[in-house]
Amino acid sequence: MKIDDRTYLLRQNEALYTATLDEFSSKCYELASTNEIIKKSNYNKGSFYYRFKTKDDIYFALIDYVYTTQVSLFNNQNIKLNNLTDIEEIIRLMFTQLKQLYIIDSRYIDLLNMIYKESPQFNDYIRQNCVESQFERFVMKLEIIMRKSYSQKETDTFLDLLTFSYHNINIDFDYDFDSYVNHVIHFLLKCHEAKTNKISKTKFELSDIESNFTVLLARYGAKVAGDDENTVVISKILKNQNDYIKEIREILKIQKITLENIVTSGIKKSLQDYDHLLDLLSLDYAQISFHNLTNIQKIVLLSVYNVLLGKEMIVIDYQIKFIYFNDTKLLLNDILPIICSTTKVVLLEEVISLIPSIYKNIYYIDNFGNIKKLSNSDVVIDFEKDLVIEYFDESDNLKTEYFARKDPIIMKYLRDYKVININTYSKLSIDDLI
Repeated sequence: MKIDDRTYLLRQNEALYTATLDEFSSKCYELASTNEIIKKSNYNKGSFYYRFKTKDDIYFALIDYVYTTQVSLFNNQNIKLNNLTDIEEIIRLMFTQLKQLYIIDSRYIDLLNMIYKESPQFNDYIRQNCVESQFERFVMKLEIIMRKSYSQKETDTFLDLLTFSYHNINIDFDYDFDSYVNHVIHFLLKCHEAKTNKISKTKFELSDIESNFTVLLARYGAKVAGDDENTVVISKILKNQNDYIKEIREILKIQKITLENIVTSGIKKSLQDYDHLLDLLSLDYAQISFHNLTNIQKIVLLSVYNVLLGKEMIVIDYQIKFIYFNDTKLLLNDILPIICSTTKVVLLEEVISLIPSIYKNIYYIDNFGNIKKLSNSDVVIDFEKDLVIEYFDESDNLKTEYFARKDPIIMKYLRDYKVININTYSKLSIDDLI
């Protein structure tokens, strides 16, 4: 069967197409069920398996359709990718085209994110059996441009960060999209400049840090010196998360990887007292499977697992830069203090929101690799002020959102909702200190 044929067969029946998109955009491939698709679409089972011999067939048909839609959206702009030479322009086009896809159907974005979460081996399998995505075309173009001026390692790091930010968008596309894209571009270009200036080669020791919870500000690419078996670096785990999940299953003897299962099984197996971790079971994602978690939720789960392993220090490095202020506040105020009861945690970032509870625990790395504690005299700077708005929505639920000070969307909230409080918060950057 030709690729075009399988996509045509899928699109012939709207109920079948909708059920297929629902299933694969909400679950990883392993958990998605063709029986569920048949049931929800009320499609004849015999007819289904006559057209799609395996789960692969209908999965690839859906991917082909979404990827082809992406390509069409870009081609409709009458822009020749081969003629583009500006990195920032290409990145903006990538995200603009992603928003166009979201406008057609938000489930397409969920599907792309699910594909990204699959193992590298399975993603290679998808590439072998599906048409080329517009995202891959953008990445290939960027790689060609960057190879002329930068090393392969620098180029790979840049593209890895870009891929991560493209597939981990956790924002309101209608209101926060432009701000998010600007943030991503600023961060990527700034990090790339830092790498070319060799600043990223800084290595630091953690032995001088006494606090159980530390925010450590450093240029992107700063590394923990040495390879201590009692120290775990979260970014390394996330890069090999599928192998790590297998390890968790084997050690804790659990099949479904959730925060709840890890905490309860880990406490039973441990000789130490980790009952304080039970407080984390009140989190709304405690029973959600690992593959369906957001990146920040995965970080919490993996950190808790390493606490239960008895690790002495956990380094959460450059992982929270794109998440909501509210999620950052929850992590810093409520979650990490619990984890830090028995394990030291270092949050390694370039920029951090100055939430009052963390102020006394902020350190920074200077250009010589020395760790220094933040003092009052260090913070005589003009902070970038953003706004935090508390309001009641249409259902009279109390909500909190954050915005850039000049964001025009603020007026919508003031006009349409009952606003009860407006506050500012500040961000502190390593550039403010060195």
